[in-house]
Amino acid sequence: MHAHFCALAAADAAQLAPRSWAERALAVVRQCIDADALSGAGVAEALGVSFRTLQRRLRDEGESFRSLSDRARCERAEELLRAGVPVDEVAQRVSYGERGAFHRAFRRWRGEAPGAFARRAVLEH
Repeated sequence: MHAHFCALAAADAAQLAPRSWAERALAVVRQCIDADALSGAGVAEALGVSFRTLQRRLRDEGESFRSLSDRARCERAEELLRAGVPVDEVAQRVSYGERGAFHRAFRRWRGEAPGAFARRAVLEH
């Protein structure tokens, strides 16, 4: 199932014709997050390369799989929090098994707790 989904994601990403490996990988990562199927090996498989090759190509572009997955997770978490999705559910939907790990990651990304971000987002709209 995972391989099938990521293959579909890769096909979609190829149609968008991103130029860099980072753009191609990020497109697949964004789609895999919602399916709770995010893994470096799965993204590499979807792009038709080994994970080691993907790492090397990303490094050549000044990126890493972790930085791409963090970027995609942060973007998706912000989107869900703005939509009023509870923090615990957001953590699960962006592939964090533990609430504490999600809180630490979100604080690292945004400099504030996810609950504070959500409250501020509601006030701004």
